[in-house]
Amino acid sequence: MHQPFAARFSFAVIAVLSLSLASHEASAQRRRGRGRGRTPPAQTNPTNTVSPENSQENLGSQGSTSPALQDPVAPPSTEPVVSEPVASEPTPDSTPRPAAIDAELGVRWYARFFDYHQDVYGELRGYSLPAAPQLAGAVQWYPGAHFTRGPGSWFGLVASGGLVVGVSSRDARDTNYATSALLFDVGLRVRIPVGAHEIALHGTYGQQHFAIENNGGGSPTSTDPGVPAVQYQTVRVGASARLSAGDRVAILLGASGMPLLSAGNIGQYFTRSTGAAVEAQLGVAIKLVSGLELRVLADGRRYFYAMNPMVGDRWVAGGALDHHISAGAALAFRH
Repeated sequence: MHQPFAARFSFAVIAVLSLSLASHEASAQRRRGRGRGRTPPAQTNPTNTVSPENSQENLGSQGSTSPALQDPVAPPSTEPVVSEPVASEPTPDSTPRPAAIDAELGVRWYARFFDYHQDVYGELRGYSLPAAPQLAGAVQWYPGAHFTRGPGSWFGLVASGGLVVGVSSRDARDTNYATSALLFDVGLRVRIPVGAHEIALHGTYGQQHFAIENNGGGSPTSTDPGVPAVQYQTVRVGASARLSAGDRVAILLGASGMPLLSAGNIGQYFTRSTGAAVEAQLGVAIKLVSGLELRVLADGRRYFYAMNPMVGDRWVAGGALDHHISAGAALAFRH
């Protein structure tokens, strides 16, 4: 009778324990289901607290591996990049600076040949001077060239002149007469640089005198020399060029037309005469040193007349030619 009771009591205890265990397991599963999706709070470990003394060491050892301790990286700029011009070193102008001053002085051989043509009565005397020494010089000044290479340096003032020295004339009777000869021109010149070359236009007023002492306006058949003095007054208009033939050599060219304003005493012989002149120049300039040149020059002037005689005139001729030639060398300063 006692054994069945004990068995029933044991079975009841086991059943209660089984129900209690099942209930506990169900509660645990419900807690795990509610905890999914939530980050558990950080747990602090008192043993891992960083002290101020070893904080620098810890940061140094962890900075290269911990993203939280790396320096922040700035985001890329979205502003447009503007490039500024870089100042370059100034380069010298390759164009040669035009000369502001060109002055020359030299000695030349000078000759004059004057002759009438269509001398109806054969009473008119010509004249010839084969050789005489002449001092000659010229200067060009361009004020703007002191300040600029541009068009302001193109305009200049020019002057030139020549003086025959130590000369006298002699007639067929071997009589000597003192003789003087000079010329000068002053005016303006406009040059245009073309690379290393130079082309120019000029306009000047000039005079050329040639006189034989004791002429006095006497007739060509008198005991006087019979050669009328000339005092030419002209306007000289023309062109010239300086052509570079290398670093040290230049060719000089020039040509002019010269309307005749006055002829002097010859106009007293032929009152209706008209005249004009032309001129040509040729030269070579050789550079010696910087700013100094040796120039070999030659030029010639040809005056020509139409006498326009009429019946009853004392002196009758169709016209006359008067040639003036010079050639020589000069030293020139060009800077």
